[in-house]
Amino acid sequence: TIERGPDGTLRRFEYKASITQIYEVTRDAAGALVGHQVEVPIDRLTLARGGVVHTSLGDALEAVQLGRTLVGTFVEVFDGRISFNTETRAGDTFRIVVDEERIGEQFLRYGTVHVLEYRSQRRGLLQAFYFAPREDLTDFYDETGRAVHGGWLRTPLHFDHISSPFDPRRMHPVLHRLMPHNGIDFAAATGTPVWAAAEGDITFIGERGANGNLISMSHEGGFESHYAHLSRFAPGLSRGTHVRQRQLIGYVGSTGRSTGPHLHFGLKRRGNFVDPARELNGPGRMLPQAQLGRYRT
Repeated sequence: TIERGPDGTLRRFEYKASITQIYEVTRDAAGALVGHQVEVPIDRLTLARGGVVHTSLGDALEAVQLGRTLVGTFVEVFDGRISFNTETRAGDTFRIVVDEERIGEQFLRYGTVHVLEYRSQRRGLLQAFYFAPREDLTDFYDETGRAVHGGWLRTPLHFDHISSPFDPRRMHPVLHRLMPHNGIDFAAATGTPVWAAAEGDITFIGERGANGNLISMSHEGGFESHYAHLSRFAPGLSRGTHVRQRQLIGYVGSTGRSTGPHLHFGLKRRGNFVDPARELNGPGRMLPQAQLGRYRT
């Protein structure tokens, strides 16, 4: 938006990059142009909802006025404990406590998911509670205080679907010949945040051929993880940087040899590629005894 005076002089300029990113340029008392970002107030409301599954979890969420995007949160949190593709049954129930963020009357996004519960006829009662043992560490824990995710994040991002699983004999979609697919492709929008799947050290960060923008990390136990086709890297990272589990390391893109935006997540154990979906299913760590009282409260 451009506002000019009668003589054509610029009085005000506004650039709206998104609903939350608005930049404005005006003139001060001396007539000089001054720019600033406009503060956009975001309202947060904590919702507690529950329902019964009749056809799918997505339909059940919509039936209680929640978005289907929250299905992904259930899938990621309970990954390894239930398959929502094959084990959902009519009569299963769910409960969720989640922050809804709005600007005025317009829905913006879902914020923190505080509690998830799914009562499955196949898998029993599944519960997960969001907790921050310290300021720089958050995760979901079960009713005993054990981390739900285990020592690794099996899904290091919020994704739409798996576009290509681990497959040693995959037909390559671009080269049209049999080539091993040594990882899992998570389809997601460009710019989706990508986290470190486990604590470790960066061994490579930069552009590398068909991988595009790539981050490689080493971890205890002889593991290496690889994050390919990133659109860009998180600031402050370089070779040798020590990162925490769930620390932001980059953003989904389609760099290198890629047919669309996705994260290629590869995992090596003692030098050999392994299937992350099968390998990363160990139990999570218990909260320290000193944290359990606050967690139970």
